[in-house]
Amino acid sequence: MNLAIKIEGLLSKDALTLDLKHILNQMHLQFQDDPENCLEQSMNTAFYWVTGVNTLGREIYLIFPPNYSSVRVEQEKTKILKTYF
Repeated sequence: MNLAIKIEGLLSKDALTLDLKHILNQMHLQFQDDPENCLEQSMNTAFYWVTGVNTLGREIYLIFPPNYSSVRVEQEKTKILKTYF
């Protein structure tokens, strides 16, 4: 298991607030409960966009600023997954 965190474009790890950790934990539990059918999740709050992807036995969580549109979130997600996976 790899619990690596890559923070890019954020000032510090302080961006991982309690609310964000709660959302990430909920997404993780949904991936664990139904790994065959739950392959992707997205959530938009007033503070950030959170996208979780369950692929190739890995869970990837991407966090974007709240001012991104859903189209831009999808573009950035695609770009990151192509680059790193």
